[in-house]
Amino acid sequence: MSLTPFPVVPTQLWLLLAPANYVVIQDFNSALQLSSPEQPLWVAYAFPMCLAAVLCLRILPKYWIGFAWAGVFGNLALIGASLLDLAQMMPSTYSVLTSITMLFLTQALILWVRMYRKKTQQ
Repeated sequence: MSLTPFPVVPTQLWLLLAPANYVVIQDFNSALQLSSPEQPLWVAYAFPMCLAAVLCLRILPKYWIGFAWAGVFGNLALIGASLLDLAQMMPSTYSVLTSITMLFLTQALILWVRMYRKKTQQ
């Protein structure tokens, strides 16, 4: 079983994705301020990551790639939503989509680390 079943991403695409993800993070912060101004920003980042850690306790590490691809497609959806300015029109929906994407990516990372540690111990 391969540890990296992702296709090779050209450098030019990485140069486009980095600023796009910066815009996604800025839109996420503004959507949070619009939807719930009294909530501190760290809670919005900590909740999906802590939830992912708890959910990963019962998930087998071999399923990490499914969560990674769900996170990649969620990230692409967020970039598209940023182009449509969804963060300003529907801030709650944008915040939920961002939180779910962070949840999937965090789960993929945790499960990949568990699988990698298991393979290196054998």
